Amino acid sequence: MVFDFLQKSASDALPLEFGPVTGRDRIQITATLKCNAQGAPMFSQALPSDVLESAGTSLNGNDVCRHVFRIIQSLFDDPALKPLTKKAQVVGVMSDESCVNGLATRLHIGEDKHLINVTSGTMLRGTVALYRLLGHQVLQQAGSEFVQEATSKFHAHPFPMPRGLDLRKYGLECAVYGMLAVFCHELAHVLRGHTAFVSLRLGLDALCEAGESRDGGALDVRRLIEVDADDYAGQFLADILFRNQVQTKQLLEDTAATARFLKVAAGVLALYLGFNKEGGAYYGGPARAHLVLSSLLHRCTDDPEAASWLRDQIKDIQADMVGAGLVTREDVALLEKEKADLANLSIPARNAVEHEWIAVRPWTNELKIRV
Repeated sequence: MVFDFLQKSASDALPLEFGPVTGRDRIQITATLKCNAQGAPMFSQALPSDVLESAGTSLNGNDVCRHVFRIIQSLFDDPALKPLTKKAQVVGVMSDESCVNGLATRLHIGEDKHLINVTSGTMLRGTVALYRLLGHQVLQQAGSEFVQEATSKFHAHPFPMPRGLDLRKYGLECAVYGMLAVFCHELAHVLRGHTAFVSLRLGLDALCEAGESRDGGALDVRRLIEVDADDYAGQFLADILFRNQVQTKQLLEDTAATARFLKVAAGVLALYLGFNKEGGAYYGGPARAHLVLSSLLHRCTDDPEAASWLRDQIKDIQADMVGAGLVTREDVALLEKEKADLANLSIPARNAVEHEWIAVRPWTNELKIRV
């Protein structure tokens, strides 16, 4: 079987959720997801069984999302995050919506319990993108005998994907890290006070990656909030995945950590491709991925040569994404423009106003964390 490494377990019957979720919460979660066009909680076999097809077998969307979410659950129970999500009362789910989207919002009116969600479509589309990337890389480096044709409902044309089981596992590992980055972005909306700020100052009930809230309120402020969330998504990734390197600042000296960073880079670049630039509150997906990875890198190393080498590796991945047809050369040109805009305009502007949303966090004086 092409994807027989996706083993089922007894936990597959459990809801895809983490945090202190109650029965009352589940009722409100369902209503909140529905009114924000995020689908429904993934409690049942709701996803397509043929997300990707190759050599007569299929990649089952339910199997992928359950496999990935169990890993996300374990990471959110990690000592680096558990104190944050517990004190701030954050619960998380993955919904069955096939589009790319995410959500952060207060769950109950008048209560400081928050919901974060990332859609299954974000994960599945990102996984297909990663298999397209890996297939292109293998085809260029090793030849056609090491790839096989695949098709996907998320891509109009057949594409090469790796034959080797190890590379298929590698692609899914990258996707897990990319999905974790998106969850960390939504978590940052809560921990940095964004959800409280947009409710009090802009009249928004929720922050969504796609939909009406993207265009609601003051777009210049919204853009700075999204920049802040991507920045801290990278920092949270560093704290979860590279704890030793955060302490030692020696990322490149650890070969396992370096290999993990490259998986994270591929995953973030692929999953953030799905976040397009509709409305004025967001940069394009490639620029946002750049910010996440730059923030992660800055937190893990203070060696300019190491950082430069790793940035070159990221550029190589981006070049392969062009070759795989995932991005265009015009996208790359826009990325360079948006990177300059981030560095020269948005980051300084964010630094000047971040005190405004930090001040309205309901637990500012209680939560002793570096956010």
